[in-house]
Amino acid sequence: MSPDDVTRIEDDELSFFDLICIAFRRKRTFIISISVCFVMAFIALRFNSPEYTARLMIRPLAAEDSLSATQGLSLSGGLLGQTTDENIALYIGTMSSVEMMQRAISQRGLAQLVQPNLWDAQKKEWIPPSGLLAAVRSGLNSLVGRSWTRNPADPAIVGGLVSKMITVDRADNKLTPNIYAVVVKAKSPDMALNVLTILHEETISVIRENKIRNAQALLNGLRKRYTESTEIAYRSAFLEQIMRQEKRLLMLQDPQYPIIDLVDPPSFASAPQVIPIAIGLAAGLMAGFFIAFILNILLYLFKGRKTAGI
Repeated sequence: MSPDDVTRIEDDELSFFDLICIAFRRKRTFIISISVCFVMAFIALRFNSPEYTARLMIRPLAAEDSLSATQGLSLSGGLLGQTTDENIALYIGTMSSVEMMQRAISQRGLAQLVQPNLWDAQKKEWIPPSGLLAAVRSGLNSLVGRSWTRNPADPAIVGGLVSKMITVDRADNKLTPNIYAVVVKAKSPDMALNVLTILHEETISVIRENKIRNAQALLNGLRKRYTESTEIAYRSAFLEQIMRQEKRLLMLQDPQYPIIDLVDPPSFASAPQVIPIAIGLAAGLMAGFFIAFILNILLYLFKGRKTAGI
């Protein structure tokens, strides 16, 4: 029996093999299956593009904190030491601050790095917007009487893009407590590693400068109180604190002096996994066969009812 000759098949003569032949006959099944497979693959790659990750490991208890705990030095201002949560909050808060973003954009080219499709590397300039969306935006701007254009180097825009790329998780255990992992996900390994390196280095620079500024202000205040004090006991105490703060200030000004305990430096962590993509393609192919199966059965029933005059 030919599976294409559906008019000869009576309802009481249909077997399971006949049903399979009807469901997967002709080229329709192949075309529909492949089409659905490609559509699902496009959707998967478009909205869940492969990502590379770079990671660094930090311990919130910085070297300066250990020094302040043993020698009685103030970490920042008049506070004697900081808790783990305050240390990690300082690091992450500085990393997401406007000051750090402005430095990373102006000095390290972070905006060009996270938006490579908008940057012309040969001409060293931003590519002007084009297309339907740009035309609509230009028309709306002309209607309201303004000439505002999107600035790709805006810290708010770059910060929003970076916030979607970066995650901070605890990675500690009983052997290595208080360890945090800072992970950056990007579409290329170089982008992930470079973004993470820039963020970490500029964050450390901003924290160092802020601590130097605070230490200098504290030292100036101690010197003023020392000169204004008349009692020998107070002057002796102030002089001891001044000597400690001067030592701390000199250490902070040393570029090699660690600001935070960097357990593992920025490094390439992982590449996109091929297995989920293969599973998605296989699922798309199976979905295509299922849709073709249902469509062929419905067409067969429709033709049968039409032949019977129903």
